[in-house]
Amino acid sequence: MTLIKSGLAATFAAAAMLAGAPGAQAAVTYIGATNPCSTTDITGATACAGFYTGNGIAGTGNAADNQADAFTKLIIAGTPTIIDSVDAVDGDNSGVIDFGRLLYGFTVISAHWGAGTGGPGVGVRGGVSGMYTFNFATPTATVTTHFGSTWSNARLFSTEVCTTNCGGGGGGGVVPEPATWAMMIMGFGAAGALIRRRRTLAA
Repeated sequence: MTLIKSGLAATFAAAAMLAGAPGAQAAVTYIGATNPCSTTDITGATACAGFYTGNGIAGTGNAADNQADAFTKLIIAGTPTIIDSVDAVDGDNSGVIDFGRLLYGFTVISAHWGAGTGGPGVGVRGGVSGMYTFNFATPTATVTTHFGSTWSNARLFSTEVCTTNCGGGGGGGVVPEPATWAMMIMGFGAAGALIRRRRTLAA
């Protein structure tokens, strides 16, 4: 019994020492002392955090710690939560990331690039990941990376729903304004009245 208690005490003591050690609280696999990523990595980006080694934000390894670290560096409130994801299509060399929905307002996207030629971490085993923020004034269907075919997958953490002046930017469900609804209802009513009047005259 004493041995068990002593063993548990030693285990807790070691855990406490590790918790107090620098960097022990978050196993962040960050490359470099400063961000080697750039807002020019993806068209329209306003800020970035990265690169993180491997698929470090997109969902493997130390993804949770890296996501939290990126949110801290980008001064984003809240807990990192992936709301959508997309994988690159084999043979697609366009570098275009398309979540199949409109992106609007403050938007947070992470991207992972493999270690292939042309990607941001050439020579880094497993490639690298970065997180980027955007502020789209109009709904936008896609974003384009400047590392071409080497991006592997992307994650959408945040985007807003456009409710006013939502024209352009591609397809996908925006909510009509109340004034638009009113005009549509009035139009249907007028069309119905005209049809009834014609039927009355015909009788």
